[in-house]
Amino acid sequence: LTVTGVQTCALPISAAPAPETFDPNSNYARIDMALSHRAPSRVTVDTTQRSSRGRVTAQRRRHYLAMVEAVSGRAGVRALVPELPAQAAPYVMPLWVDQPDPAYRTLRERGVPVSRWDWLWPGVPDMPGDQGKTWSHHVLQVHCHQDMTDEDRDWVIGSVLALCER
Repeated sequence: LTVTGVQTCALPISAAPAPETFDPNSNYARIDMALSHRAPSRVTVDTTQRSSRGRVTAQRRRHYLAMVEAVSGRAGVRALVPELPAQAAPYVMPLWVDQPDPAYRTLRERGVPVSRWDWLWPGVPDMPGDQGKTWSHHVLQVHCHQDMTDEDRDWVIGSVLALCER
């Protein structure tokens, strides 16, 4: 994967498989809630103000729309949001997958930058009409970072399409 012109790793990379169960003693449980509500540091504010938002937005949109176009009309998958609002700078392309477990496992094993809500917080209620649990299982978040090269994006798309039902 190339990030701003620097080779960071060769494709495909190997990703660690997601844990099978939620561990409340993991990093989620060690979040410092008081610290998480503090204002951003001066370095963070400076970085966001100096970043080229136009380039970031344009690249993310370009990658997103290429991914949407690639999965359009394919059996077993669909872009959850096929059209972007005018100023959206998406971080991921939400992809509905009919058979999510084998697809997610395979993509992660291949090192494809994809995620999903692997675990639900203990005690999440079942509520009539709530689609959260279904989405956490079926919606894969295919990353469309602005510093992906076209080659990176095409490799991600090819990996996703290889899993589509024919």
